[in-house]
Amino acid sequence: MTTSLDEFENPEAVIWEGQPTSCRMLSSADLFFVPVSLLFVLGSVLLLTAPGSRAAPLLVIGWSAMSMYFLVGRFLVKYLSKKATRFQLTNYRALVIKRGKVVRSQQVIGMKVNITESLSRKYATVSFDSNLTENLLGLSVFAKQAWLSENTGLDFLNAFNGNQDRVRFFDLPLQDANIVASLVSQIASS
Repeated sequence: MTTSLDEFENPEAVIWEGQPTSCRMLSSADLFFVPVSLLFVLGSVLLLTAPGSRAAPLLVIGWSAMSMYFLVGRFLVKYLSKKATRFQLTNYRALVIKRGKVVRSQQVIGMKVNITESLSRKYATVSFDSNLTENLLGLSVFAKQAWLSENTGLDFLNAFNGNQDRVRFFDLPLQDANIVASLVSQIASS
């Protein structure tokens, strides 16, 4: 992080803190992942029950384990991850903190804020970026972002996309999302 004279005059301070709601488990990406999970389970059943099947036992076990993770396990991982996650907004940065350690940090000065509401209009995701684009489904996502695996329990897939420096506050109550957007606007105008 580069320092400037302003940072010495105005030290970084937390101006908002929140946590994702742990009760919201489905996301728009599940329109893809749930059917794929069911296909994986079907594949496991076919491998186990096909007459004369001589599939390697390790293949069957591995495929079945992966199928169960996609269908059920990722929701447990997502729940536990949400319980361990805190979001902070400072007068300079947006931070994602897991188990007391900052895992993502992004400067918010000069950034655009996008709020994507859930279908129920009770929750929202706050995105910070200078280059927001719209995907084919009409959901706001980062350019070149592997948006499909985020907030699904499959977040480990993001290690391969090279965009781990982007910060998004997932599954905030809508009121909190609007507060964050307002605070970032105030930071930009000051």
